[in-house]
Amino acid sequence: MHTSYYSIIHLSSVGNAVKEMQELFPPDQKTPIQDIQVWNRGFTQAMYSGKLERFVGSLEPEQLETLGFPLRNSKKWESSKFCKALRSRFYHAGFHPINYVQTLKEPPYVPDFWPFSKYTIDGADAISLRSVLFSKLHEANVHITLKNSLWKYKLEYIIGPHYIVIDCYFFKNGDGYTVDINLLSGDRWTFGDLWRILSDQVQKRPLRPNLCIQKTPEFVLQRLKNLDARLDVDLVPYICSEVSDQYILPFLKSDDLNIVRMAMDKLKGNVFDEWFHFWRLKIPRTFMESVIVSKASGLWKTKSRL
Repeated sequence: MHTSYYSIIHLSSVGNAVKEMQELFPPDQKTPIQDIQVWNRGFTQAMYSGKLERFVGSLEPEQLETLGFPLRNSKKWESSKFCKALRSRFYHAGFHPINYVQTLKEPPYVPDFWPFSKYTIDGADAISLRSVLFSKLHEANVHITLKNSLWKYKLEYIIGPHYIVIDCYFFKNGDGYTVDINLLSGDRWTFGDLWRILSDQVQKRPLRPNLCIQKTPEFVLQRLKNLDARLDVDLVPYICSEVSDQYILPFLKSDDLNIVRMAMDKLKGNVFDEWFHFWRLKIPRTFMESVIVSKASGLWKTKSRL
């Protein structure tokens, strides 16, 4: 048994404790004896093996608070950086701050010189405004992420080849409340269709029709064969089943997660590619990563053989 552990276990009194700790940590010694505070690689690996994350993800809010998790109304949740860090580690295990964190009783006041977008919805009651809006978002299969407890949310919407990211911020505005919905990235037409649903507007134009083609056009094949080409969202509807997986697999390396998602959708059975397994075995840290991993796992179960 190491000296440090032996000493601590066999302490008989406070006096002996002080004496023995002085022997272990001499005043003139800058660093402790070698066997104290030694890096324990096995323990560190076990902390990030997934067991702790799955345990945390399985607990109820009251249980998490009992174990020392920040209280549901803690000011720590007002930090977007803190919330993102918790999501990054525990998202795949089922812990989502939106289900745990208690937001403030009402949204904060509008900051000075806040540049509202033209997509806003007003209401007399903040809770009701949020409840109605989130109900519509859930019906439209929009994923909602809590950015922090200051009534700030991130919306992610996937439909066909399109992936849009939206900021959704609630504010106290005079005697009422306003939610500001701002498109950050993605197709504006798709965002417009979603906005008309959220704002209860009559659909002014039909949704883009699904293409009914039986064979991939030649210009699309040429683009796919070009190793320097980028898989464009507008090309995806034209890719039919005769396109070989070898032309689709390179796009799994893309830094654009929507490109990876679309490529995964088009794969038919090549489940032995290195990048395919990279995504199948990846621990998802975000919503889009979880979508890709789910698609890869489903294809693996369907096509793999024991």
